Amino acid sequence: MSTATVRNLIIGLLITIASAAAFSFTVYTVIQKGNKLSALVATLEEQKAQEDSYLYLQHLTENTQTERDELKKYFLVGESDSIDFLTQVESLAPQLDLTIKTSDLKKITDVEKVDWIEATFSFSGSQTNVYSFIKVLESLPYVLRLTSVNVDALSSSDWKASVTMQVQIL
Repeated sequence: MSTATVRNLIIGLLITIASAAAFSFTVYTVIQKGNKLSALVATLEEQKAQEDSYLYLQHLTENTQTERDELKKYFLVGESDSIDFLTQVESLAPQLDLTIKTSDLKKITDVEKVDWIEATFSFSGSQTNVYSFIKVLESLPYVLRLTSVNVDALSSSDWKASVTMQVQIL
């Protein structure tokens, strides 16, 4: 082989190696950028899903405002609303010719971490009126539960009752 052929062969081999190295580097760079792009697209899709969820919840919040306002009426919004609740209950008793006394009022939290106002009412009057008032207490427009009801006859015409009830705080 002549020196020109060897020289051309070496130059060709160096150009081939350089081209292969450049091609390999380009492929590696494209793969790296593709992985970054895939991660960015996944992040973008996640953000889009969160944005869609937020917009849906915002739309739902706006469209259900009247229903939520209506539901709020069935809960005591805070401890301060217990005064209004007590006033309401105490104003119902005289309408049934009953004398009423609130003997206990406290805030409690049950095992599910739900706050309740617990009130104990003692009232007296005729047997019919006492039982009617207990039914009224059971049907008050609040989320409530009667935890204790004790009814005793003082005489044939005079009865007394003690009712402990819990009203949920929102």
